[in-house]
Amino acid sequence: MSVHAVAFPGLVAVWCLTGAFFATRPVIAKALSRWGRVLLPLVLITLGLGTQFRRRRGASVHDMGARLRDRGHPAGHDQGATMY
Repeated sequence: MSVHAVAFPGLVAVWCLTGAFFATRPVIAKALSRWGRVLLPLVLITLGLGTQFRRRRGASVHDMGARLRDRGHPAGHDQGATMY
């Protein structure tokens, strides 16, 4: 849990800095100022629909551990769990 508490804000900061870097490039800034009001909703809707369709196909994050366990991958086992 503590790893998530550190990793999540850290990775959000990386995304924000990356976005700020690209948004300040002249070519990208010009495109965003012209098309940003159209592109942002399209990107967010596409991400939302992609998440919904992936979830319906059974590719949820909760199933990932079970699939890894079935393949014998060590990441599929909980920490401290006894392997039989």
